[in-house]
Amino acid sequence: MAIVVDASVVVAARAADAASLAHADLGRLRVEYFPYEPFAERIWELRGFVELAGYSYEQQLEMLRRLRRGAADVATPRHRVELQMTALAESSGELERRADEALVAGRADLAQEALARKNAVDAELGEMRSRHLSLREEFDRLATASQRLQAKVDARRQQRMPPGRAAARA
Repeated sequence: MAIVVDASVVVAARAADAASLAHADLGRLRVEYFPYEPFAERIWELRGFVELAGYSYEQQLEMLRRLRRGAADVATPRHRVELQMTALAESSGELERRADEALVAGRADLAQEALARKNAVDAELGEMRSRHLSLREEFDRLATASQRLQAKVDARRQQRMPPGRAAARA
């Protein structure tokens, strides 16, 4: 005969045991009470700074989100331009091959037409390279700004974290 034990019952029993031990530990702590009134005015003054710091941190997180979104918005057209550049380079090579074949066949008119089309494709390819360069520079600028801001956010997160948790994360 097999005995089936529900895992959630076992976990709940362990959690209850751990909770009762933690409660007992808290009960043994020595607690010293201080009157509120002597500190009330200073606490009220500092409340504004705490709210401002929290607001500033939230603004940094929002800016980080915008920077990342901007980088993604630039990466998409940059990839599209790369694909177009590849297609144009292949087309240019194909037109050059056709011009060579036309010359071998003695068709100078077809060779001239293929070379004219190749020159137009090469001009478009040059424009695409320029566009790609500007998109890459924009992406790099956004990525660098995002990394700098991420470092600031991480530093603020470490400052806000209690010392025990900060040491545990390291």
